[in-house]
Amino acid sequence: MNRPYHLPGAVVVIVACYLALGVLYALYTPEWQVPDEPAHYNYIRQLAGGRFPVMESGDYRQAQLDYLVAHGFPPEVNVIGIQYQDHQPPLYYLLATPIFWASGGSLLVLRLFSVVLGAGLILVAHQVGRRVFANRAAPTLMVCVVVAFIPQHVAMMAGVNNDALAELLLGAVLLVSVSMVSNGPGHGIAPAWFAGLLLGLAFLTKLQAYIAAPVLALSILMRWWDTGRDRRWLVRYSLGVLVPALLLGGIWWTRNLAVYGGLDVMGLSRHNAVVLGQPTTQAWLAQYGLGATLDRLVRFTFQSFWGMFGWMGLPMPTPIYLGLLVLSVAATLLLVSLAWSRARSIRVRPANYRPALVLGACALLGFLSFCWYNLHFVQHQGRYLFPALIPLAVLAGLALERLVAGMAVLLGGMLAVMAAGIAMRISTLVAASIVSLFAAVVLSLTPRRWHWLLPVAVGAALVALCLYALFGLVVPGLA
Repeated sequence: MNRPYHLPGAVVVIVACYLALGVLYALYTPEWQVPDEPAHYNYIRQLAGGRFPVMESGDYRQAQLDYLVAHGFPPEVNVIGIQYQDHQPPLYYLLATPIFWASGGSLLVLRLFSVVLGAGLILVAHQVGRRVFANRAAPTLMVCVVVAFIPQHVAMMAGVNNDALAELLLGAVLLVSVSMVSNGPGHGIAPAWFAGLLLGLAFLTKLQAYIAAPVLALSILMRWWDTGRDRRWLVRYSLGVLVPALLLGGIWWTRNLAVYGGLDVMGLSRHNAVVLGQPTTQAWLAQYGLGATLDRLVRFTFQSFWGMFGWMGLPMPTPIYLGLLVLSVAATLLLVSLAWSRARSIRVRPANYRPALVLGACALLGFLSFCWYNLHFVQHQGRYLFPALIPLAVLAGLALERLVAGMAVLLGGMLAVMAAGIAMRISTLVAASIVSLFAAVVLSLTPRRWHWLLPVAVGAALVALCLYALFGLVVPGLA
């Protein structure tokens, strides 16, 4: 039986390590070498100058952007005209505007603002993990480690963009939703106005954060069903959420209708009309065919989820991706084993699977959002899956808990991967499989109270990978 777990010391260490990495990335990543950073910066610059941005013809020039990326954004070239993020909801940029004024428009200081928002995301992820895993140490720690130390995520959190705030607000709604359907101390229902405020702020931050709405709606319905309340409670609580959420979101939507006309409440139609020259999925299918497009989608998305730096043009060495692939396969095998055992169990209670449904809905909606985006434009970038990062981190925690019980499945799967590596003469696959098996066997033989050592080891390895990516790839490769 595990002792109650609160993790104050461990969370402080994780956040401190993340902040150190974030500061290093903000300092040493060359100017504008985070995807879309010039356009996000120019949104803030326009607000600071007293002009509210409007998406207009000329805000996006593919040839100019290709030149700047290919030549590393030479300092003599002005990036003021890059403004193709002007359709974005304004909250992140409004919060950053006083920082722009106070710092004289310092790119570094604005990057550090995003880093601080990323630290808040780790704290939110920790609270989600505590509720899902009932304060159990090892899986909760794994949730924090995954959210904090994926190299690509650190790189994005250390850039000027609205991703950090969008993920933070989405994570806060997810925390409210998980708490709402969980049982136990501190797992109560949030005031309706507070949940609605968080949702409305998400509406004002980024389109990808809009998946918070169906996630919150699902949790409210499950709470109503579980507690046996009458329909009047459901109506009152739903209205309490909707009123502040729609009031906040409505301000932005009404403004867009007035500026862009028609039914373009998010400015997406104007955006799509302006970004001419951006690669489209239809053109890629016509040029490369379905097979090659899908192959690139899967491979590039996996690689850029873990680390593909600059404007997705600086990959890590192939052996690193192969090692990460082995670990991903091992975790997947353990999750399949867990799902199979739970499906056969008659002891599964609603308190156990309702939070999983909420997290699963968030992950599914994040994945569908990624697919929807790629139906129109070629955006094979794993960073667009980061809205589902907390659910993915919880899956990593579940895989850790299943490790001992699912050892047979893991052993068989890793032996199969090793055999494939031998057959294809890929030594990295063989080596990664051996290391994974050795670590799993050692962990299975240690007392359960020491299982927190595995997330510590994973965190240390990811921190080392972040440092290698920055000083071994980003600094020399993008200077």
